[in-house]
Amino acid sequence: MKTFKHLDFKPHSNVKDGVHAILNFDNGTYISVVGGADGLYGNGTSTFEIMSTITDKQNKVEGWLSIKQVTSRMRYLQSLPKIKNTKKRINEFLEDYNALLDKLNNETNFEKLGYFLEYMIDDKYIGSIIIDKPDRKEIGYYGRIDEVAQENITFKNKKTIKKGQAFYTRMYPLCGSKL
Repeated sequence: MKTFKHLDFKPHSNVKDGVHAILNFDNGTYISVVGGADGLYGNGTSTFEIMSTITDKQNKVEGWLSIKQVTSRMRYLQSLPKIKNTKKRINEFLEDYNALLDKLNNETNFEKLGYFLEYMIDDKYIGSIIIDKPDRKEIGYYGRIDEVAQENITFKNKKTIKKGQAFYTRMYPLCGSKL
C-alpha cells in the first residue's frame, strides 16, 4: 500500500514556489498533490491540496489536508475496484477535449476592449480601473506589481488607497462582443 512517503515532489510546472507530485495506482486511480504557493490550498510542508480520481469526477479539489489525511485518501483510492480501459478512456476524453478547444478557438473571437487593473491590499480587492494599453508584459496572477501610493487613489466604488499605503495591481484583458 502506497502512502504519503511514496510521493515524489518536484517544483510545480505552472505555479511559482509550488510543489507537485502525482501517483498512479495499480487499479487505475490516481492522486495529484500540490502545495506551497499562493493560490494553492496547502503550504506544501504540512498541508496539501489534492485532486484525485474521485475529486476529478466532482470537478473540485480538497484543500488544507494534513499528511495523515493525504495518506488516508491514498489508501481509499487504492482500495477501489480496478478501472477498466483507463488509457482508452483518457485518450477518448483528450480527443473530445481537443476537438472542443479547436471548435471554440475557431468560433469565438472576442474584441479586446482594453485592459483593467485590479488594485489589491492584503489580498483584498479595493477597486479597478480601465486602461487602453497594457502597462506590463505579464497578464494575470504573475503580472503582479507591488507599489506604494504616491497620492490618494479613489475608485468608483468609493474605496480609497491612501497616500503612502502599500498595494499591488494585476492586469487582465477586457473583452467584449463577438466579432
